[in-house]
Amino acid sequence: RLAGECPRVEPFCPAARGSGHWQESACPGVAVWAASQGYATAYTRAWPGEERMAYGPLPGWLRAEPLRAVRHRVDPVWLSETARLLPEILSKDAAVSPPGAFVESSPRRLWEGLARSLLAAPQPLLLVIDDLHWCDSATLEWLGYLLRLDEKARLLVLGTARPEETGRDHPLHALLHQLRTTGSALEVDVPPLDANDVVALAEQMRAQPPQPSLAPKSLPDDCGQPALCSGDDTGRRLDGG
Repeated sequence: RLAGECPRVEPFCPAARGSGHWQESACPGVAVWAASQGYATAYTRAWPGEERMAYGPLPGWLRAEPLRAVRHRVDPVWLSETARLLPEILSKDAAVSPPGAFVESSPRRLWEGLARSLLAAPQPLLLVIDDLHWCDSATLEWLGYLLRLDEKARLLVLGTARPEETGRDHPLHALLHQLRTTGSALEVDVPPLDANDVVALAEQMRAQPPQPSLAPKSLPDDCGQPALCSGDDTGRRLDGG
């Protein structure tokens, strides 16, 4: 539930065991469902090879419709900082001045500008971010700041990560340590589907009644990942075809 039952921000970070493809297909669906229920939602994801691109996933959130619709409520001082990631702001709002020189060693002004731009959205607010294992360290550090900034914010952050791709020195561990320490993290392990689950998913995707010929025999190596299981293809492969 997104109604803010927790006393403060509660990020939801499932650590899925070998199920990264499930994450990629399911989380956008969660965002769509939440939006259909009337909640403000924004979705983004990190991409492989962009781990050194500072704040790479954040424009996806900032350009979401619930954020664009309320941008006029954000103080131009903070919009100026946000324009570092969304340069189109400068051409759309004459009241926003170009940002000054960025001091990488002291990013607090940028961090607050980005946070204020997000928290201006209607609440409860759901922020979804896929593939945190590919996320840059600057974004992860900023997420820790966002989740500390306003204890009254009705905000839920849903993030996914593959533990096998977060090495010992991955910056995600520092964020999770902070959230665990404050009791603000709920972690859910999502295992791959078993053979019966894959059959049920395949039949649902085919929009047909269950077929006796789809009784599970052996499960292909990649078929525990729903995003890799198309209805027809999975049916053939479970049939041994």
